Amino acid sequence: MTIKTTATTTLGVIGIALTTHADVTFSDSEFRDADWELVVLTHHAGGTTSGAHSESGGCAGAYRSGITRVNDAAPLTTSGIIGFHRKIGAVYSPRTQGAIAPLDYSECAAVFDGFGDGQATGPALRQGGKVYVHYLTTGVGPWHTIQARNLPATNFVLVSSTSPTNPYDSTQHPDFSASGATIEFGFWRGNFTAVGSSGYRITGGIDNWSVTVRSISVSSPLEIRIRCNKAEQPCGEVEICWNALSNRVYQVQYCSDLTTNLWTDLLPPIPGDSGTNCVIDKILVGQEQRFYRVVELP
Repeated sequence: MTIKTTATTTLGVIGIALTTHADVTFSDSEFRDADWELVVLTHHAGGTTSGAHSESGGCAGAYRSGITRVNDAAPLTTSGIIGFHRKIGAVYSPRTQGAIAPLDYSECAAVFDGFGDGQATGPALRQGGKVYVHYLTTGVGPWHTIQARNLPATNFVLVSSTSPTNPYDSTQHPDFSASGATIEFGFWRGNFTAVGSSGYRITGGIDNWSVTVRSISVSSPLEIRIRCNKAEQPCGEVEICWNALSNRVYQVQYCSDLTTNLWTDLLPPIPGDSGTNCVIDKILVGQEQRFYRVVELP
């Protein structure tokens, strides 16, 4: 919505500030050890898991290799081991960068020594000290691409050992909203036994890892207030206010005729401050009508 004002207008009105957030992609095809942290989570009897750089032999060169060993399960329980491989620096803050729309994920995977479905894999994230995963499987065999698109928060479940047989709590999910805590991204590898069954060993690798965070485009309230000097007419200035996010830059613009779609910058770009930003435009007697809008810059 745009706002029309004239030198004699005395009404307060509500408009729309247009906000669009750019997608953020985290990726790696080199897998240097210094760029990754391995966080190990065990389910009951657990096991061991590893992650290390391999210079060649991947989808297109270097890759991250791993060996997983699952211990024997005790009676009436399952045994499992999960490795959360965190990409250092792959951090997203919904509070400052915007709420998250569904994620896109891709990896190239191989299982060199294994059986059945190979390993559990997929995007993994840590928020508030808790690890959440989306469940995919590698299969067994040579390098191949695994993808998952449009993953909402409800597709991620909490890794938990409270159940004797289930390593996940499917009722718990991360918070992708604009009030959500900071999120650290990576991938995971997991293997588990059947109830009371023997352990085993799996060897595999990952290459061409990628997570794309699609932030939500928002139309946030744009409040237009027109302030008048009561002793003088017509009104002397227009105050334009909007809800702003930090780490964003906004441009206030105006035009006199919407049919031309020719917008003029009112002021230089304005950094957001995680609050309400306001600017004032002086109105001169006889000045042409003005329509205002606020645009978030890329």
